[in-house]
Amino acid sequence: MIGKIYRWGHGKVAGLSKLEDRPKAIALGIASGVFFGFIPLVGFKTLLAIGTAKLARGNMIAAAVAVTLHDVLLPLAPFVLRWEYQLGYWLMSHPHHLPPNLHAVHHGPMMWFHWATLFTVGLPLLIGSIVIAIPFTLGSYFLALWLLERSSAARLAVSAREGGGFRDPSPPTSSGSSHSLRDRRPSAPPDPPEDS
Repeated sequence: MIGKIYRWGHGKVAGLSKLEDRPKAIALGIASGVFFGFIPLVGFKTLLAIGTAKLARGNMIAAAVAVTLHDVLLPLAPFVLRWEYQLGYWLMSHPHHLPPNLHAVHHGPMMWFHWATLFTVGLPLLIGSIVIAIPFTLGSYFLALWLLERSSAARLAVSAREGGGFRDPSPPTSSGSSHSLRDRRPSAPPDPPEDS
C-alpha cells in the first residue's frame, strides 16, 4: 500500500518537473495547491487553487496537481481536521483553552447543515487550517523552487555535454553573420550529364 502511494506521488512530482514553465511559476502553483489542500472547503479547493495560481502568475496545472497530492492524507483527514479545529478554537477563545470533547452520539447529520454550526465549528476550523497551511505552503514553495532550479540546471548541463543544444550548421557569410535554417532553401539536384 505504501509502495503504491509512493509510486503515485513520485509520478505526480516527476510530471511537475516536466512542465514547460519557469521554475518560479511552477513553485507558485505548487504552493497555491498545498495551501488550499489544507483548507476545508470541499468542492472549492481546486478552483480556488487554480484561481490563486492564475492571479499570482503561477502554473495552474501545478496548482491542480498539488491540491490532488493532498488527497494522500485522506485516511488521516479526521485527525487533521480535529487538529485544525482545536488550534482554531484555542486561538479564538479568551482565555485560551481547548474545545470540549465532541461526542458523535449527540450530533445528528442535520446538525452539520445548521447555520449555528457553521459559525461555531466552521470558523475555528477555517482559522486553524489557515494557520497550519501557511508553514506547509512556504516550505513547499521554497523546496519546489530549489528542486526545480536544480533540475533545470542539470538539464542544461546535460544538453551542453551533448553538443550544446541546437547549433546552426551554415557557414558564416562575408558580413560575419550566418544564415538561419529558415533562409536556406534545399538545392535542386544536379542535372544528369547528357550523353550524346
